Amino acid sequence: MKHSKQFSFVLIVAMALAFQSCLFNKAPEACFSASTNEATVTFSSACAEDAEAWDWDFGDGSTSILQNPTHTYTTSGSFTVTLRVTSKKGKTNTTTQSVTATVDPCIGVTCVNGNCVGGSCNCNPGYHGADCSIADNANYSGLFNLTESCNPSGPDSYAITVSPQFGNPSGVSFLGLWRSGQFNAIANLQAGNPNSFTIPLQAITSATGYSLEGSGTISTDGTTINVTYSVSQTGTSNVVDICTGTMVK
Repeated sequence: MKHSKQFSFVLIVAMALAFQSCLFNKAPEACFSASTNEATVTFSSACAEDAEAWDWDFGDGSTSILQNPTHTYTTSGSFTVTLRVTSKKGKTNTTTQSVTATVDPCIGVTCVNGNCVGGSCNCNPGYHGADCSIADNANYSGLFNLTESCNPSGPDSYAITVSPQFGNPSGVSFLGLWRSGQFNAIANLQAGNPNSFTIPLQAITSATGYSLEGSGTISTDGTTINVTYSVSQTGTSNVVDICTGTMVK
């Protein structure tokens, strides 16, 4: 009977030691949650148990050892995030979870006179260029020599001043068409094509009773302008001159 009691005592002690060893040497529990705001993800390991160290792999080559890190992805997509936790006794455990990040394609895109759409600038009317910083009429500037042939007036050559219209990025001023040094013809650039313009019908102020209208193009480097226009009696369909010419800066 005495030996039986001693055996029971030894068994209880052994079981207690084994339980204590299991209790204090068990592996930690790896667990985390993720909250996504577009490209930025906030991670929390509050649900992890018995963890003393945290090793994060965010799936895009970036890592962290913070307990609750925040990570911003630079590209859109689905990423497998891995968390490995380590206990005070050096035991480890690992868990993975997929997160989805959405990067705004317009971040870092500058649109001076327009708005970003899908990573590219959508320019306001009258502007072009990668960042919408160039007025459509930017090339229309300087003193040009116009060599033209009119029917029935014949050939002629004279200077003409071309300039962007103030406050209107789609407007161009031609001072001196039809040998009228005081006539300032206003042209409108075609939407989406700053190398092409039209001259709507307008009165020639220095030649009372006559109106002018036409169209033309400018070279990409802004040095040559081709123009065709007609002169008619104001208020009638009576055309008095049809002119075709080339302006060279």
